[in-house]
Amino acid sequence: MEEIELFTAKSSKVVDKTLKVWEREYKKGFFPFLILFLLRCKEGYGYEIATRLRKASLERLRFEYSSIYQILKRLEKKGFILGEWRESPAGPRRKIYRLTEIGEALYDRFYQEEIVPLTILIANVRGKEENNE
Repeated sequence: MEEIELFTAKSSKVVDKTLKVWEREYKKGFFPFLILFLLRCKEGYGYEIATRLRKASLERLRFEYSSIYQILKRLEKKGFILGEWRESPAGPRRKIYRLTEIGEALYDRFYQEEIVPLTILIANVRGKEENNE
């Protein structure tokens, strides 16, 4: 019994550590796409984009708001989005971001080359599991 508890405790630590690494890598690669997706639907400023991301994920995606600003800065520097300072009726000026033509092209390619195949794979595996194949 003690051996099982030791294995469970050790495996739990290994799993936790591995999940942290995977989560960090996943967010680094996937969050820029999610931001492009949100901006494709509607322009917005940093805090609003982060809030939309939280709400759209039903509060399941964990991230620091500051990381969203860092991603926005990188995307803007590469020309995938454009930020424009605008007056705000609710306070100080805000930098409103929108997708550029090249950002739209990046979004479309990533969606077709990465998201579509992943969606197909998940649907096929789930379908086979549900049909006990």
